[in-house]
Amino acid sequence: MKKFDYSEKYVPSESDRIGELEEAKNDEKEIPYYSKEVPESSSKKYDGKMAVVTYNWKNIYETTLKIREIRYEDGNDLEGLYKVNVRDGVDRTAFNYKGKTYIIRKVVKTVAKEIYENAKKVSDVVEKIIGWLKTVAGNYYSITKLDKEAWLFDKELKAEGIKILDKDKLSEENKRVLFEQVLEKTADLHLKDYILGKFSMDSIMLYDNAVLFTDLRMLKTTRKLSFLVKEFKRVLSVLQTNGFASEEEFAYAVRYYVTENPKGCREWFKEEMKKEPENDEEIAEKLEERLYEHVGS
Repeated sequence: MKKFDYSEKYVPSESDRIGELEEAKNDEKEIPYYSKEVPESSSKKYDGKMAVVTYNWKNIYETTLKIREIRYEDGNDLEGLYKVNVRDGVDRTAFNYKGKTYIIRKVVKTVAKEIYENAKKVSDVVEKIIGWLKTVAGNYYSITKLDKEAWLFDKELKAEGIKILDKDKLSEENKRVLFEQVLEKTADLHLKDYILGKFSMDSIMLYDNAVLFTDLRMLKTTRKLSFLVKEFKRVLSVLQTNGFASEEEFAYAVRYYVTENPKGCREWFKEEMKKEPENDEEIAEKLEERLYEHVGS
């Protein structure tokens, strides 16, 4: 996917228009600036602490991602962002605007606001979501803002301020540190009864010397605490499959997690074994056994 630096002005000055018209007289292939795809009008209001900017378009049939409405936290300079040069309906993309880096991901209308609100409740564990937008075609996207350089495994997200990680080029020490940080962040997330819902290597972001979770489209709270343990198993399985977890690290991770999330682990054990555990060690042994079965170790 191409890298885009979005820097078009919204409305050119009168002198710019006259100059471009004069140039167009000399070359019929030149198109005056004001005839490019721009909104006919826009309006801005506030909904609490959220700025809401609406754009009205004349041509609604072009496939480029044109913004109908964008909502973002006041204090973020996104006014004037009315188009992103990708296909409307793309799953995700990254771009630069006014010196900042942004990631947008396609979401369902009914959860656009929910994702934003959930991310606020676990902001020390996840990427910074500042709002969402609706396109002319009716698609919704969450908006992530990167204030600093980020490292990601997701090769689809290419823009200035994003570096792509290659797991095969990481040292064993790098892998060990990343494994431990992902483990700690998973426990932190689960302590607040939240789950990512879908974990992969693309869920990992290295940002400001720490690990954060990215792609929060399935982030939600859960009352069924055993779901937390099932996600923990998924996290370890993905890390093991990608060469980030040895047998010794598995044993350490399980005992660490059982200590950090005793309620969820006890609930999971009772569901699996149909009885109360005698102690945390019994839970850890059974969880470790299930993990080896799951990853085929």
